Amino acid sequence: MRIIRLSLLSLASLCLLAAVIVGLRSPKREDQSLLRSLAAERDNYNGLKLRAKLQLTNHQFAEALQTARQAQTFRDDDHDVWGMITDALVETGDLAGAVQAAQRMIDLRPDSSSYARVSYLRQLHGDTEGAIQAMTLAVKAANPNDPEGLEWYRAQLRALRTGAKHRHTH
Repeated sequence: MRIIRLSLLSLASLCLLAAVIVGLRSPKREDQSLLRSLAAERDNYNGLKLRAKLQLTNHQFAEALQTARQAQTFRDDDHDVWGMITDALVETGDLAGAVQAAQRMIDLRPDSSSYARVSYLRQLHGDTEGAIQAMTLAVKAANPNDPEGLEWYRAQLRALRTGAKHRHTH
């Protein structure tokens, strides 16, 4: 039904709608839905965040960085945006920038997601022991009410420890 008018939908509903269709439609259609939402209100902060996450999911890393930076202009204190910036910088090869973004994320809110990013960056720099330390913090900071998330961090920690043991035995 195309009778629904934009003015009747809150921006939160548009963002939720876009999130729902993320798994149901092609990336191009998902992005078009978000673009319509952003055209209706250019400072749609949640829409920008959702678009950056979608772009990261679709491996559009340069675009995700641009969108996350745009969201950052509205709120520089959102650790989730800094996480997206970190991820995009890693994937575009700017590891020095990614380290700075991850530090900002940690400074804003040291939680499991920020510790996991630090762990990955340390691993990329060849610091396996530092990666294990950071992932241990991620496990400790993980929400015990989210067993799937907690197990993901534990699995990452086991993989790091297994890799470290394998390197020491060969």
